[in-house]
Amino acid sequence: GEAIFLDAGNMHAYVGGLGVEIMANCDNVIRGGLTGKHIDVPALLDVVVPQALDAVPVSVEGNTYVSPAPEFALTRIAPGTTQKIEGPAIVIGTEGETSVSTTSDTLTIAATEAVWVSAGETAAITSSGLGFVAQVGKY
Repeated sequence: GEAIFLDAGNMHAYVGGLGVEIMANCDNVIRGGLTGKHIDVPALLDVVVPQALDAVPVSVEGNTYVSPAPEFALTRIAPGTTQKIEGPAIVIGTEGETSVSTTSDTLTIAATEAVWVSAGETAAITSSGLGFVAQVGKY
């Protein structure tokens, strides 16, 4: 249930456990290793901050992670609860099954799957395990 905010230029990796990573709309993901995907070392050296940076702990209000970035918001859907949301949003399944019900359809996703809820659409999210909702934040 913990969260941190990493600003631009902060190299990071997941060593163990579950990480839900969201970021603002951009095209600047640069891989630095530990992957079979393309690694652009000169581009990485141009943008990475070559010193230890403080990871800013993110507080949790209810089920919402309060980030210093206004572009996005992340909400946890606790097991056995139902939450209504307004799109646009991405519903992410991380454990058990997560159901996304709109006026026109109901989709059930498993861990590692996601569903897009369109702008202007209302959905009820229920999870038997653990799910997350990524949305546009409050600018």
